[in-house]
Amino acid sequence: MSKLTLGSATLIVRGLLLLAALEMVATHLNSQTGTVKVPDVSIVKEGFTFTGIEIRWDQEGKASQLSALIRSDKASDWRMGLKFLVDVGTYAADVTGEVGLGAERICGVYQVLLLKPIKDTEQLTIPLRLVAQGPRCNPTGIRLHDFESAEDEIKRAERQAQLARLPKLQVPGEQVFLAADSKCLEETIAASRMDGLEKRKRLQELVSYGCVELVEGGVPVMVLEKQLNAVRVRIMDGESEGKTGWVLPQLVR
Repeated sequence: MSKLTLGSATLIVRGLLLLAALEMVATHLNSQTGTVKVPDVSIVKEGFTFTGIEIRWDQEGKASQLSALIRSDKASDWRMGLKFLVDVGTYAADVTGEVGLGAERICGVYQVLLLKPIKDTEQLTIPLRLVAQGPRCNPTGIRLHDFESAEDEIKRAERQAQLARLPKLQVPGEQVFLAADSKCLEETIAASRMDGLEKRKRLQELVSYGCVELVEGGVPVMVLEKQLNAVRVRIMDGESEGKTGWVLPQLVR
């Protein structure tokens, strides 16, 4: 009877050890490829409280998304959006009953960017952009810092949205002739129909006279004037931003 009891006890111990090992593996896999819930965070100085925090991880062991309910008693201070840094890591203070674990371990530093006004209470699900890579680890919490307005980022995003709606100077990756006036454009077209050395010499002359210049293709342009066989445009982005000139209509789409 005693042998049976001892054997049963041994099996129970082995079973418990196996369950503990499986739980550790599951926790590790969940933190690396799934989601991890971490303790709430309160930022008194900035007036923020983050609750129900979840961090989503990708297969490379990097945090990819932050979900949380954010409450702010100073939402009016962030009319131009918000950006801040998130330190994801293992913190002794976040582990119940294990305060003496020692120094924190940072899994990575990420940036959060909110390109809209902050409401008093709002459920957020936002991507994380890696700023500084850390070692793989099972995170126990996050630390938030460096809160700033996202005004500059909002302006850049608005500008990119405006540029995306404009037609583009075709032939991306190649240079395009931008003529000073419609007459120069006619001469450039005539020169391009020549052959060999004569063509190269004539085009070089037009460039040296300031009648035409080469600009990058694939950039957004604003159409200023249209004629039957010519279009006057202003280049709105890139190295030649602000320059105006004439091009063939079929190059503007």
